[in-house]
Amino acid sequence: MNGANNCLINQCYIQNINGYTVPRVLRYFDTYPNFSGIQFVNNIFDWTALGGNGFYFGPDILGGFQAGGTNEIKIINNTFLLDLKAGRFGNLNYTNNIFYNTSPADIVDPANVGLGGTNLNNITDVPALFPSAGTNYQNANADSIFVAALPGYHSIDQKWALRDGSFANTFGVGGVPVGAIGGASSYKLSGIPNIPYIYNLSVPSQATAPGTISVHIKANASN
Repeated sequence: MNGANNCLINQCYIQNINGYTVPRVLRYFDTYPNFSGIQFVNNIFDWTALGGNGFYFGPDILGGFQAGGTNEIKIINNTFLLDLKAGRFGNLNYTNNIFYNTSPADIVDPANVGLGGTNLNNITDVPALFPSAGTNYQNANADSIFVAALPGYHSIDQKWALRDGSFANTFGVGGVPVGAIGGASSYKLSGIPNIPYIYNLSVPSQATAPGTISVHIKANASN
């Protein structure tokens, strides 16, 4: 994005599938006016592919990343999955988000990450990620937050849902869940609407006398 006003980006799964490039989610040049009225709500930013190389979410002036920004840009109830050592954020307005470091062996320098804006009730597994702890929860145990650590199969987006009993379910401002999968406009898993869906269908190739076929359907609720 190179300059915009009054936009809502909601319930999206945004993934970097090319670890050799460093795409910028949000940027502007010095010839553009500042963004205003921009909201990112209940999205998953997945930069885990090919090592999660590089993540830029903030002003990028003339090709050189700047840590500046504006509280006019609000980032609410999102889940960020990346190597935070390579993450660069602008000083924006971050509320009820999860910042999960996918490379815990790497040493993260909070000064380079740049989360110096307005930060309320965010959770991260990195110690001292925010310049001021404030109402944020740092150095959390990620396995106790996400269902990914539980036995069984979890889809590419479902595994980032919150575990039952996790403190993250009520940690957000006003006691709401943090992260993308929670809240009034929660991210919808795999884009499945809140209606029953067919997951198995068996239909014979030919009909039998007197011209009928026997069809087997398996369906399940999506909520």
